[in-house]
Amino acid sequence: SGLYRIMARTRTVKGPPRVLLVSGQPDSQGIIAKVLQVQGYAVVEATPAAQSLTVAELSAYDLLVLDNVPAFQLSYAKMESIEKYVRDLGGGLIVIGGAQSFGAGGYLKTPLERVMPLEMRPPSQIDLPHIALLFVLDKSGSMGSAEQGVSKLDLAKSAALAAADLLNPHDQIGILAFDAQFEWLLPFRPVGKGEWISDRLASVQSDGGTDMYKALVEAQRSLEKNTAPIRHVLVLSDGLTDKMDFTSLVRRMAGAGITVSTVSLGKDADVGLMALIARVGKGRAYVTLDQSSVPQIFTTETLLAARDLIVEKPVRPSVVQGVGPLHGIAADQLPVVRGYVLTYPRAHADLLMKVGEDPLLASWRYGLGRVVAFTSDL
Repeated sequence: SGLYRIMARTRTVKGPPRVLLVSGQPDSQGIIAKVLQVQGYAVVEATPAAQSLTVAELSAYDLLVLDNVPAFQLSYAKMESIEKYVRDLGGGLIVIGGAQSFGAGGYLKTPLERVMPLEMRPPSQIDLPHIALLFVLDKSGSMGSAEQGVSKLDLAKSAALAAADLLNPHDQIGILAFDAQFEWLLPFRPVGKGEWISDRLASVQSDGGTDMYKALVEAQRSLEKNTAPIRHVLVLSDGLTDKMDFTSLVRRMAGAGITVSTVSLGKDADVGLMALIARVGKGRAYVTLDQSSVPQIFTTETLLAARDLIVEKPVRPSVVQGVGPLHGIAADQLPVVRGYVLTYPRAHADLLMKVGEDPLLASWRYGLGRVVAFTSDL
């Protein structure tokens, strides 16, 4: 204790603790920044794209807060830097929930998941056919362009394989490719162990123009005959397509219970059309200029379509461990939360608050640093 007193007296004063607040939705930063500032923190607000998030940059901060940030807005290199910042530099990390965070944000199998005191992938509860998932992949000539020796099409293939790994063996998967025409790479069949999917994808090459309409007509035809309770289409394209009546087509699909999400890849993609298709198709629209983020988008979308990851209902939390900042707080003092992302605590994590049997607030040591996860939003 004497040594600690000496250290306290001789410690260099460096001003208030610095916090980097990164938000997937910039309009939500204000309230969190104010809460931190009232407590004496110096807060720098940013978006994922505006920060390089290198280890050197992060080392200037005492705490990093990720507020509803999806993995596909962070490159793999940025997530690795965050892991090193916590593990090796002893940095603090707070991850706040929302519709784009945790499993719903594609954290599964990323460096960001390794840091978390929570597991992202819910265990399978259903051993019967549950979802028919169809990937509609652009294989036009532009999809052959490569970054660091890996083409957009190769990444799309890898992403489809990663997504298939998240499904139950009895779920169904199909892969439909298109350029000026469409081609069934994989007609619908149960996933099983999935090893055969790679063989079917290996031979496809990029070539030709882009006609997405014909491919979606074929997607509608095949899924209307499918009896799975959930029928979902994920369309990826990096270019423009002929002008057709996509609205009426996708509206018919939605009316038949077939949902459609889209991924616009690169600066030449028809972002407006893809957003329209997702909106009418009651799905989600993703836009990315970074082709390396495609696997995260595919796994995010697969989990969202196949699992009930987001729980939307009013529920009052309970305190599991009244330690640290929760010391002396009674359950009846806590406000009701209206939703949270479904996760599972890791074996060595400290579960501090829960809703029902699900985690709401958890923390743990990761290397030299500490990580806190809050599965609802603010």
